[in-house]
Amino acid sequence: TYISGRWSQGCGYLGVGVLLDVSGDDNYHGTEFVQGSALFGLGVLADLEGNDNYSATIYAQGIGFTHGLGMLIDYAGNDIGYSTGKHPTNYGDPGIFDAWSQGCGMGFRGVASGGIGVLVDADGEDKWEAGNFSQGGGYYYGFGLFRSAGTENDTYIGSRYAQGFCAHQAAGF
Repeated sequence: TYISGRWSQGCGYLGVGVLLDVSGDDNYHGTEFVQGSALFGLGVLADLEGNDNYSATIYAQGIGFTHGLGMLIDYAGNDIGYSTGKHPTNYGDPGIFDAWSQGCGMGFRGVASGGIGVLVDADGEDKWEAGNFSQGGGYYYGFGLFRSAGTENDTYIGSRYAQGFCAHQAAGF
């Protein structure tokens, strides 16, 4: 079990941060800037096998900010990923929060271009759920990728700007 607040679990902030877990059923719990997040650096969380649980609030699970490459790569197992979001959305939807997670490349609109965010789930029967701006998307010149490579039935739940979204000269897959 990995438990931390922020800036951890494979976080690159002005540098390189890598967390490699090679086996076991793991639980990753963090708040923000965790689980493969990067700002002016490289952040990687790679889990090679096991039925894993990933939970975070915001800016997690493969998020790349300006000049950053954030990656979460899970190679095998029946996994669950959840990013709740932290702040209520400005769109006025009750109970919906902005998560900026799960394969999201985010820029700071009008200030700095986005980075690259990648989430690759290579195998297993998985469930991924997140708030707004999640699951393979780019925002303000960012690039986001969410890739499920397995053949099992998966579940994906996203809110607004989810599952292959882009906004403001970005790309999402």
